[in-house]
Amino acid sequence: MQALKPREVDAYFETTDPIVNSQAQLVIDAARASKLPTMFYEHHPVVNGGLGGYGENFPEILRLSAKYVQRILAGTLPKDLPVENYDRIEFALNLRTAKALGLTIPPAVLARADQVIE
Repeated sequence: MQALKPREVDAYFETTDPIVNSQAQLVIDAARASKLPTMFYEHHPVVNGGLGGYGENFPEILRLSAKYVQRILAGTLPKDLPVENYDRIEFALNLRTAKALGLTIPPAVLARADQVIE
């Protein structure tokens, strides 16, 4: 990120990589210093200053997983638990970051957001 030069790239899009994920705040800070918009695959980095996120809500997935553990600890056999699928994709936008970058989010895009940080 620090090696990028102005006008060399237009934005930063994070992939789902554990090493990159662990450095999300560093990426956000470096992108902010370079005036680059960022897009993440989940909403958590958006809360911390990323511009946008589109993907699964991992805290919600963990909460649903904990319910399985709770049922097993209460005596339900794993084979008796139904298979559940989490297929909700969420879109988050950080308007403070957009403003700091001098970006205007179109109303149609804003209307599609599940979470807006103002």
